[in-house]
Amino acid sequence: MLAVFVSGCQSMTPKPTEQAINPLLPAPGTEAMKGCELYSWQEESQLYFSVLIGTNREKTLEEIQAPNARLKGIEELRPLLESIPAGEYITWWSRESLAFPLEEMLKQVQKICKKQGLELGIVK
Repeated sequence: MLAVFVSGCQSMTPKPTEQAINPLLPAPGTEAMKGCELYSWQEESQLYFSVLIGTNREKTLEEIQAPNARLKGIEELRPLLESIPAGEYITWWSRESLAFPLEEMLKQVQKICKKQGLELGIVK
């Protein structure tokens, strides 16, 4: 039961070994007590996202950009967001070393969240 609680909200189901390595990754269809945290950043011309279980502490850049937490573009982010139960709260955080995408991509993410019934908060 504790393993289910520690999981949280992702559609690209991590392999058991990945889940053990990074317990901050959410699991499909599972509600997270403190919602989920969405991060985005750009490396060269590629946009990456990360969705982690919400906690009371600030995530490190290493946790956010961990290889098993990275989602490449909207194509990998969409199915994850679509696996999160309606009513869940998603907070999209920004920091100095991270960045929000262009307005068009931001609107796409907002549209996906709205369609899924997710509450999206943006903290710039």
